[in-house]
Amino acid sequence: MKKSNHLLFISLFMLTSCSANAYTSTTFTSGGLDYEVIASEQTAFSATHSQDNKVTKGVQVQNEDLNINGLVSGSIILKTIFSDALPFDEPDMSKKRLGGGIWIIQYPEGTDLSKKLNWLQQQDGVTKAEIEVVNNLLKPN
Repeated sequence: MKKSNHLLFISLFMLTSCSANAYTSTTFTSGGLDYEVIASEQTAFSATHSQDNKVTKGVQVQNEDLNINGLVSGSIILKTIFSDALPFDEPDMSKKRLGGGIWIIQYPEGTDLSKKLNWLQQQDGVTKAEIEVVNNLLKPN
């Protein structure tokens, strides 16, 4: 009987260790600040926690060092060598030229922007790409 209790304890320990290690927080840089996706209480104990940390429009993020909270706008800002047209495209991608090789890229609601950011960073001519975060730096005292 003691052996079975010992095995049960070891199994539970391994299960909790594995599920804790399965979670990796989603972090990215925007405007020179590092942000982390803020998890809700509901997803904190979920087995699909890492899937719930997608970077999508409206997701709350935080810079812990400066205690700055923000929201993902749903846009990716690109700096490229192309000022007239981008030579790459995706069917669900909307692009707006700001000028001087700077572009705003938008995707439909629910799109994981971190995956799109990785794809955009691999395109020829892209010198910088960041997910846009809207925040209020003027906090009331």
